[in-house]
Amino acid sequence: AMAGAQPLPSRSRPPPERASVALPAADVMPYAAPAVAKAQKQAFAVDTVHIRGGFLNPKLNAVYHMDSSVQVGSRATYWDEQRRFFMYYQAAMKRWAISIRIHDAKTGEDMLDHARRGGLCGFAFEVDKLTNQWKEFYEGRWVTVQIDIHKLCTGKRAPPVAARTTASHDLPPETPLPMAVKPEPPSLPPQPPQPP
Repeated sequence: AMAGAQPLPSRSRPPPERASVALPAADVMPYAAPAVAKAQKQAFAVDTVHIRGGFLNPKLNAVYHMDSSVQVGSRATYWDEQRRFFMYYQAAMKRWAISIRIHDAKTGEDMLDHARRGGLCGFAFEVDKLTNQWKEFYEGRWVTVQIDIHKLCTGKRAPPVAARTTASHDLPPETPLPMAVKPEPPSLPPQPPQPP
């Protein structure tokens, strides 16, 4: 476990018994209820997502830190330590996904820009948040995986963004993510629509 990290309360099991704290009743102080709710939400803001395993591609099993300055789908993004992979919210599909930032070193294709425009890109996406089921594009096909994911409050943030240029020698050395034994694919795989 990460030092100083605190797991968030789980939706799938009841919280441990604790001494309760009396909050002012909304009818006594109606203006206090929204402020209390906001303070409680901020106190449990997820700033770190640790995926300990489950993805077939080990590069996706990583620690992702929040960068609230880079938003997609009206939510903060989460980045690995090298800022190569990012987790973002696909608002149209109401799910999280993981993508690589620069897909092709030759063209400098920026998948963050694609995601910001509403594109559905990535190597994995959430299927069921209660069971931690995701779909992962691996060896040329979409497979269902169950990941070991931990949403934490650590106080850490994503590393700063390096200045980006379009010169190919300034792009990350390893692109794209090897998805199969085949040579480099020309584009990211389309994601199948999620049933309603």
